[in-house]
Amino acid sequence: MNGSAAGASPLLWRALDRLDELLNVVACAALVLMLVAVVVQVFTRYVLNDPVEGVIGISEQFIMPLLVFLTLSWVQRHDGHIRVTALWDRFGPRTRRWVGAFLDGGGALLFGGIAWAVGSEARLSWQMKYDTSGDISVPLYLPLLIPTFGSALLALRLAASAAWPRQPDSSPHAVVGDY
Repeated sequence: MNGSAAGASPLLWRALDRLDELLNVVACAALVLMLVAVVVQVFTRYVLNDPVEGVIGISEQFIMPLLVFLTLSWVQRHDGHIRVTALWDRFGPRTRRWVGAFLDGGGALLFGGIAWAVGSEARLSWQMKYDTSGDISVPLYLPLLIPTFGSALLALRLAASAAWPRQPDSSPHAVVGDY
């Protein structure tokens, strides 16, 4: 690793970590919002017999995607994604570094492709002025921006992990520090 890469990686890691923490707070707020909205929906439907419109649509189109896609990179940071370790546990430290970098690089390409594809759909839906269907009608590009951003952020974290692993002798996605 050259000196510029070593100098750039701590700054990149700090920026990614701070962004992940902020997005995790946003996702937590979205979860609370969904909880309140569903409680209000149940109360108005079964007690007042007059349900609030749009709760399901907002949950499906915005809140659930926020919960999933805004936290992908945060979960990656904390090594929380599911993986099969049958072979991994048999590798030595050097092999783990190389295989981990390969897996992170492949994941970065995959999620970068997902971000690009969904972002292209968002752009097309904006140009064509498509709206969502269901309880509420909003421009389709708005809900599509959520997986675009979340996938791009995960791709960036995976690419950074492939280039500058934080803890190369552990798992392919482990991090160093007190989290």
